[in-house]
Amino acid sequence: THISCLDLCQNLRVVSTYAFQTDANLGVMSLCSNDTKKALVAGCSDGTLRLVDGRMRGAELARIKSHAGGVTEVASSSDGMLIATTGFASKSATCPATVGLYAYPDPHLLIYDVRYLGRGGIAHPFSGMKGSPRMIAFLPDMDNQPKNRLLVASGQAGGGMQIITAFEEPDKNPSNFIFPSLDQGE
Repeated sequence: THISCLDLCQNLRVVSTYAFQTDANLGVMSLCSNDTKKALVAGCSDGTLRLVDGRMRGAELARIKSHAGGVTEVASSSDGMLIATTGFASKSATCPATVGLYAYPDPHLLIYDVRYLGRGGIAHPFSGMKGSPRMIAFLPDMDNQPKNRLLVASGQAGGGMQIITAFEEPDKNPSNFIFPSLDQGE
């Protein structure tokens, strides 16, 4: 598996390429940048979160075991101090006739402090009506609001969205859960 850096001003010319060193079939499922570490953050199908030198000098800065069944989404906070992930809790064969593995969604998102990556991620539950967290994005900092808030959404119709503040106890206040009313087919 490779990550390539492209020059947007020169017809997408490949400037540099980074190849992951791995024995398994590896897929990069999600990618974001982290300016604090000057790194690219890759969420991988083998369940790891990898930080790669953003200057594409061939160095893997960190490899952390995240979601056992694979990472599906990564996001980095605007200050670069936090990384959030969603993924699958495990994979297993459902029956002998089934081709491939079934991935069991992880009902939590994990939040990592980049200063303490070796400690692992802190699990934050998702209160979605259907499904587990699939899409995540750090919200811009606003006056009179806590820093490092995340918008988390379910991957299923009718699952809803939730605003989570990193490293705070789950809020019993239902106002942090959003269930948009959609018309048929939306």
